[in-house]
Amino acid sequence: MISRRMIPVRRLNKHVTVKSFIGIFLILLGLYCACNHTGYKNLSILKSKPHFNFIVLTKTPIERLETRRFLRESSWLSYDWRDEGGKPVLWTHFFLSGLSPSYPRSIVDEERATHRDILLAPVLDVYLGQIYKVMWALRYLLDNFSFNFLIVLDEDSILNVSGAHSFINEYMKNKSANPMFYGGSSCHVYETDRVGKWKVSEEMWRPKVYPIFCDGSGVIYSVHAIRELVRFWDQTRQPPVGIDDQMIGILAFYSGKIPVTSISNATMGCEAGRSDTFLIQQIQPLEEGAKMMRRYHETGVYCTENVPRHKQF
Repeated sequence: MISRRMIPVRRLNKHVTVKSFIGIFLILLGLYCACNHTGYKNLSILKSKPHFNFIVLTKTPIERLETRRFLRESSWLSYDWRDEGGKPVLWTHFFLSGLSPSYPRSIVDEERATHRDILLAPVLDVYLGQIYKVMWALRYLLDNFSFNFLIVLDEDSILNVSGAHSFINEYMKNKSANPMFYGGSSCHVYETDRVGKWKVSEEMWRPKVYPIFCDGSGVIYSVHAIRELVRFWDQTRQPPVGIDDQMIGILAFYSGKIPVTSISNATMGCEAGRSDTFLIQQIQPLEEGAKMMRRYHETGVYCTENVPRHKQF
C-alpha cells in the first residue's frame, strides 16, 4: 500500500524528469542549429557570422597604398550600389595582401586600423606564391563569414556590384544550376609551363596541357566550390610555387566535382556599347577604369570604343 507521504515525492520526480528531458532537448537543438549556422568548423559556435550575398577580394601587393586609396575614393568601390528595388546590395569587400619585409609594418597596421578592409595573409607576398595567399583567404572567409559567392579580382579590374548581384541571384534561382560554380570571362587551356609564369612541377601536374582554368584577374566562386577547393587543397601535396590561376584549375580538375563556366557578361577589356557587362578585367591605367565606371553611371555604357585589355606579359 502506498502511503500519502510518498505521492508528492513521486510527482516531484516525474516533474523533474520531464523538465530535465525538455532542457536537454533544447540544449541539443541549440547546439545543432549553431553548428549548422557556423559550418561545423568555427569553435565559437555561439558567435554568429556576418552574412553577405557575396564577398569581393581585390588582390594587391601590400606596398600599393596609393592604389588602394584610389580604388576606395575614386573608382568602383566609391559608389553606393543598389539592387533593382533600390535596396543596398548585401556585399562586402576586402583587399588581399601578403607580407613584405621591405614595407614598414607600422604603415600596414595604421592602414588596416583605419579602413578595416585588408586581409593580410601570413605568407610572403611574391608573385609565384599567389596560390598560398588565395587559399589562406578562402579558408579565412569560410571560417569567419557566411556568404553565397566570392568574386576575386586584380586591382586593374572593375566591378559593377549591382550587376554582379543580379547575376548571382539569377544563378541561385535556377534550381538545375550546379552549386559548384567556378567561372570567369577568360577561361582557357594552355600548354603546361615548367619554367615561366605558369610553371608547375611534374609532381603536381604531369600532362602536357593544363586543365581549363580561369584568369585570376576576375574569378567567381560559389561557397560550395570554395569548400571543395579548400578540402582538396588540404589533401594535396602542395607546390613550392604557383600562381592562383592555373593552380585553382588543377585543384578543380582533381576534385572531379567543379566544372568551369565561361561568363558572357564579363569581359577582358572594354567592348564598346555594351551595358550588360558587370566585370571588366585588365584595364590600365586605373584612371581609365574609373572613367569607364563614371560613364556607365551617366550613360549606361562603359566605353564608346573598344578598349583592349592591358597585357602584363
